[in-house]
Amino acid sequence: TRLADYTQLVVAPKEGRWKEALAEAYGIVKGALAAPPSAAEIAREIANWRSSAVASVQGEPTRRSPQLAQRLVSAVDDGEVVSTAAVTLALIEEFAPRYTPAVVQAAAKAIFSGSGPRMVLLTPKPAEGAVAALAAAEAAPAVTNSDDRQVTMADLPALGTPGREVSRKRVEDMDVTIVRFANGSTLIFKKTAFEQGSVGVGLRFGSGVAGFASDRRPLTWLAPLVIPSGMGTLDQEALDRLLTGRRASLSFGVDEDAYAMRGATSGKELEDQLRLLAAKLAAPRWDAQLFERFRAGGLSSYDLSFASASARTGREFPAFVRGGDARWAPVEKPVLEGAKPAEFERFFGPLLKAGPIEVVVVGDVDLEAAVEAMKKTVAALPPRPEATLSASGLAVHPPAPSPKPVTFTHTGDPTQAQALIGWTTFGGTSGIRERRALSLAANMLQVRLYERLRDVQGRTYSPSASVSSSETFPDWGIFYAAAEVRPEDAQGFLTMAREIVGDLAKKPAAADEWQRTINPVLAGLERRLQTNGYWMNALEDWSRKPELIEQTRSLLSDYRSITPEEVRSAVAKYVTDQGDWSMLVLPARIGSSVH
Repeated sequence: TRLADYTQLVVAPKEGRWKEALAEAYGIVKGALAAPPSAAEIAREIANWRSSAVASVQGEPTRRSPQLAQRLVSAVDDGEVVSTAAVTLALIEEFAPRYTPAVVQAAAKAIFSGSGPRMVLLTPKPAEGAVAALAAAEAAPAVTNSDDRQVTMADLPALGTPGREVSRKRVEDMDVTIVRFANGSTLIFKKTAFEQGSVGVGLRFGSGVAGFASDRRPLTWLAPLVIPSGMGTLDQEALDRLLTGRRASLSFGVDEDAYAMRGATSGKELEDQLRLLAAKLAAPRWDAQLFERFRAGGLSSYDLSFASASARTGREFPAFVRGGDARWAPVEKPVLEGAKPAEFERFFGPLLKAGPIEVVVVGDVDLEAAVEAMKKTVAALPPRPEATLSASGLAVHPPAPSPKPVTFTHTGDPTQAQALIGWTTFGGTSGIRERRALSLAANMLQVRLYERLRDVQGRTYSPSASVSSSETFPDWGIFYAAAEVRPEDAQGFLTMAREIVGDLAKKPAAADEWQRTINPVLAGLERRLQTNGYWMNALEDWSRKPELIEQTRSLLSDYRSITPEEVRSAVAKYVTDQGDWSMLVLPARIGSSVH
C-alpha cells in the first residue's frame, strides 16, 4: 500500500568528501529545474520506454502464468490497473508528443516540491556539520548540462576481419548446434520459442577463480566495475547513450572456472549485442573515478556486513565452507582503504585477453543469423592463448569435521542468531545421479526441520537445506542446513539436523513423504526446461566439458526414476560417512531473553 509519494536522491561520495558531493548533487538538481531539458534528452528517454514496451509486446504471447499473477497482485496492492503490453505501447505513442521540454520541466519542479528535504547520512566515521552542509548545498549554484552528443555503434572500437567457420556439430535430441571458428571461439546455439522476441547471450573465457593461488584474496571483488568502466573511448555515460532505444545489456562476473559476460537482446539486435561484448574484450577501458566511487561505497557500507546475523553469515559463508580458502575471503577494510585504480587495470587487463571464447546463444533467432553475427564479432577477434590451471588452484576442500562450531558475532538484534551445519560430499563431473539424489534428500531435510521446529519448539523459523558441489573443484561438495534462530536455540538446531540426517541415512522415505518431495521437483523441472534461462546455464562449458551434454540429457529422466532407496544410500555413502562441521553467528551483546 502506498503511504507517501517522495523523491529520493542518493549520493555515493568519495571518502571524506560527502559535503562536496552533496553540494554538487544539489547544483545539478537546481540546473535541471532552472532550464528545461533538451528535446534530445527527452527523445532518449522515450526511446528507452518504447524499446521496453516493444519487447513486452513481442514476449506477451509467451509470458508465464507466475509473472502475470505477480503483476496482478502488485497492481491490487498499489491500487493500480494491469494493461496489456499493446495498450502500454499505444499509450507511450499517444503521450510521447506531449512531453515537450516545458512539460517535463514542470514535472521536475513538482517532484522536488513539498516538504523536506530530509537527509540520511551513512558514514564509516562520525560526521559533524550535517545540518550546515545541507543548508550550504541548498544554496549551491546551479550546474547546467548541455552535452547532447550522439553515440552510435560506429564509435565502438573496430574489430578484425570477419572470422571463418571451421566445423559444425548437431546434438539432435536437444536441438543444439555447436559451431567452431578459426580463431578458437565456439558458438553453442539453441533456438527456442519460450520467450518470443528474446535472445540470451553468454560469453565464457579464461580460468576464473581456479586460476588463482589459494593463499591470497584476488581482486575479483572489483568485477562489478569491469563493464561500467566502458570500452575504447566510451565511458559509462557514452555507453548509456549508445544503448538508448536498444535491446542490449552487459554484465560481467567471475565463475569458478571462467570469466562470464552476459547480455539480453532480440534476434534483430544480436549482432550489436555480440559486438558490444567483443569490443569490451578488444579494447577495455578503465575508469579511475568509477573505481573511487565504488571503493567509497564499500567503505561506507562496510559495517553493515556485521549488523545482523544474516549479514555476517553472508560475509563469512563463502570462505568458511571452502576451508578458509583465501580466494573467497571477505574483503577487509584495510584492503578497501589501500586499493588503487591502477591495480584494477593491472589485474583485469590480462584476464580479459586470456582463453578461447565460448559463446552461448539461446532464444528466438535463427542459427544462420547467429553464425553470421559471430563471424563479424567474436570470431573476428585475434586467436587467444589457452588459460592455464594449476593443480594447487584446484585444491579446494570443505571444512574438516569438528564437534565444535566455528563462531562469529554480529552487532545487531541480540535475539537473532544464525546456525549452520554441513557435511562434506564430493565434486567433479561424475556421479551426477547420486548428486541429484542428495538434492532430493536436502529437500526432505528442509521440510522435516521446519516441522520439527514448529512442533517441538513451537517456533516459526524458516530453515533451509541444500546440496552444492563444484564441477571444477573435484574435492568440493557440501550438504548443509541453516536457519536464523534465537541464540538459545542454536545448539538445539544443530542437534536436530544431525538426528534428521541420521534418519535419512538409515531408512528410505515413506511413500507419502516421497510423493510430497518428488512431485513438486518434477513439476518445477518441467517448467524450467521451457525457459531460456535454464538452457543458458545448461549449455555452458559444453565445448570444454563434453560430459556435461549427457548430464543435461539425463536431468528429467534421472529425477523421474530415482527411488527413495537411492536417496537413502546416497546420504549414507556421502553424508554420514564422516563427521559434520558447523558455524554459529551469535549476537555480540546478549539480550535478557537469552538463557
